[in-house]
Amino acid sequence: MLKFFKEKFSWHLCATGILSVVFFISFFSLPSFAANSDYCSPLNLTRCNSKIPNLIQTCKECDADGYREWCNTDSCDIGEVCSNGACQASSSCIDSDGDGYGATGSTGCPKSGDCNNNNRDVHPGATETCGNGIDEDCLNGDLTTENWTCGNWSACVEGYKDRICTDANNCPTPINRPTSRETCGAPSITVIYPDPAQNNSFTLNSRPTFKVRITPTPNTLNNVDLYSKVNGGASVFVATLYDDGAHGDGDPFPLAIANDGVWANAITLGSIGKITFELRIGNVPYPFSPPPLSITVTNPSGTTCTSVVDNGDSDDKLDIVYIGDNYTANDLTAFAATVKTFSDAFLATEPFMTQKAKINIHRIDNTVDLRCDYGYGGIARLISCDDRAFVRSIVASACDFYPDEIIVLMNSDIYGGGGYIGDHFAMSYKGDSGVAIHEFGHSFAGLRDEYTAYQGNGSAGTNDDPNCDDTAGCVKWSSISNQCLPASEPWGGCTYDNWYRSIDNGIMRVIGGNTGFGPVNSDVINKIFINHPYN
Repeated sequence: MLKFFKEKFSWHLCATGILSVVFFISFFSLPSFAANSDYCSPLNLTRCNSKIPNLIQTCKECDADGYREWCNTDSCDIGEVCSNGACQASSSCIDSDGDGYGATGSTGCPKSGDCNNNNRDVHPGATETCGNGIDEDCLNGDLTTENWTCGNWSACVEGYKDRICTDANNCPTPINRPTSRETCGAPSITVIYPDPAQNNSFTLNSRPTFKVRITPTPNTLNNVDLYSKVNGGASVFVATLYDDGAHGDGDPFPLAIANDGVWANAITLGSIGKITFELRIGNVPYPFSPPPLSITVTNPSGTTCTSVVDNGDSDDKLDIVYIGDNYTANDLTAFAATVKTFSDAFLATEPFMTQKAKINIHRIDNTVDLRCDYGYGGIARLISCDDRAFVRSIVASACDFYPDEIIVLMNSDIYGGGGYIGDHFAMSYKGDSGVAIHEFGHSFAGLRDEYTAYQGNGSAGTNDDPNCDDTAGCVKWSSISNQCLPASEPWGGCTYDNWYRSIDNGIMRVIGGNTGFGPVNSDVINKIFINHPYN
């Protein structure tokens, strides 16, 4: 039955360049002309692409009007792809593992190039893991070489600085990883014992164990030594500390673990007074974390500092302390009397008589062996003390100030004495105050002996040896005195044979008869008073 009659004209400008008119009459409505049928019309005609003139393509698929349709990329609308001759929606993306990347060759995906569409951790831009046999980023296969980069170092904190280093290739077994932590700055020294927050006091010859914690990297340190300063004096070596699991370095006590950062050793306290400590690592001093490590060592004998001449506060006075050696408790009354005699003679001698308002004199009734004796350097009358620091520690423990001059008074009738040039430490026997004054000139003012003490020639310094000159005319003190006694004078020169002196028989040459210091030596002493706060 005739269901409809349809005319359709299609004008084509085909490759032959011939304009043709196709006229056909459809007599029947043919259900077989549906999509995907082999033929859309009895004539199996072709038509040209209306979007691209002069192009003839073979139709592959029927449209709703029964005419074959065709497609290419240019003929599809946005959001469509050309597939099997037809424009289709882009939903044809193949992304089996759901990682957002289509399989290699897949169309219509937002991103493509997935080289393993069954592993969501594999796709372009994924993090590559070095050496696992998988090409995670679908680029150049699996990586086998580390590729490290490091950020900047952090600030130095508690002896360490850090930085973050990353391997761009993410190799599983780093071999060439750069260091990410280094030591920096000075080691941090923290006291464990004695507790720096306490007023630690120990007795003479006690043996406490000192313990400190050192960071960083304690097992890389060596030569860790404690040094002490007794009453502000020079450093005196105390002991080496160890982090070896012995020597009392356990933390907490008594556990002892090597290389745990706790360094320790037991130390015999042989000095008396206020002792402060510093730590030296490889002979380089490092401070303790505040508060500083300090202790007080007391003298079991209970010695005290007694005023003999008191002119006021020690802060602005010249403080002289006499301390006895080889005295017993029964001798202390005689010692006190001798000190009074020596003090009176001292203050009656110029220039001290003029300066006496600026001078305090004290005594210490000591019965401890100070280890001072005669015969130093092979000279029978020369007295010396084996350990001046030990003597100073006893003085400091007995007095509430630090003296400017210490004079050790030997309980002996044998003539002798000694004075350390410029060291403010002198020694004298008890029989003659002139010896103590002479030795005071050495130790306090740096004056030389004004007789030949050393054979041969010497060179007198401009500032050193202030009472001796090695040039004729004695230019050194020409503004004070025109005296320049030649070396040919009796008793020789001034310490050396070729040096000159300013006075014939001053106390630096002849002891006894209150010979005094003379104008040149007195000027040297007065300048010390002027330049020091003895005012």
